[in-house]
Amino acid sequence: MTPVVVTIRVVQKERRVGAVVMPWRETTAIHLGIPPNRTRSLSTKRPSSDARPGDDAKKPKVEYPPPLVTKAFSSASNLKKPFKTPFKVPSAATNAQESTGVLHVTVEHSEPEPSSSEDLDQVKDQPIEVMVNDFEAMPDVNIVLEESGSSKVDSDARHKGVECIRHALYDAFSTRPQSHIRLPDDARKRQVLESQLLRIACTLTQVAQQLEFLVLSYSSTLDGYKQRIKVKVRAARDLVNALHEKRAHEDEDIQEVLQTIQCVLKS
Repeated sequence: MTPVVVTIRVVQKERRVGAVVMPWRETTAIHLGIPPNRTRSLSTKRPSSDARPGDDAKKPKVEYPPPLVTKAFSSASNLKKPFKTPFKVPSAATNAQESTGVLHVTVEHSEPEPSSSEDLDQVKDQPIEVMVNDFEAMPDVNIVLEESGSSKVDSDARHKGVECIRHALYDAFSTRPQSHIRLPDDARKRQVLESQLLRIACTLTQVAQQLEFLVLSYSSTLDGYKQRIKVKVRAARDLVNALHEKRAHEDEDIQEVLQTIQCVLKS
């Protein structure tokens, strides 16, 4: 048997990669009776150890929490309702009273006791409408004019100007229309109501007197005085609505009425 000679030759070479010299080996083919032209087909590379997993590798399962469902508060339906203003709105009947100067007052009173029981069943308390002047519905308060000796406007016109402004203030701050005033039957309750109305009338009279004096200070003729009185009456009557609608700062006359009321209340 003829022995097979195996020749292995290792050649040390160097390869430059950039600025680093890397040594590597080139191993000659091992002649094991294989033709030389077949040796080149042999691979000298080692299998890579960091092979990546395939695309069909099992992925981790991710579970998401269920979506959060919220509910509206029980008061959400009430908040959607439109806001109703607590203040009264001037109506056509009020404007008609201003032009005529006449107020409808409803007074309730009872008839005398009937003489027999048969008449008692037929008698019913019914309200009776009484026509009175709107200025007479307010308590009687003495008006004191500032600088009553002024020659620009006579005292009668000035008294009328104070009355108009005072009545506009009384109408603006009243909680119910003056056309539906009902006086209580109880004498004590009637006295308490009259006392409260008197205090309100005194305060509003002081405000009206100061506003009238401001009008007099800016007026040089009677016609100009009357025109400015009308402006103050309009501002006094629209004061509460302007405060509620947050537009009082847009009107100088309304601001002047409001400042005068504050000064009287502080004094």
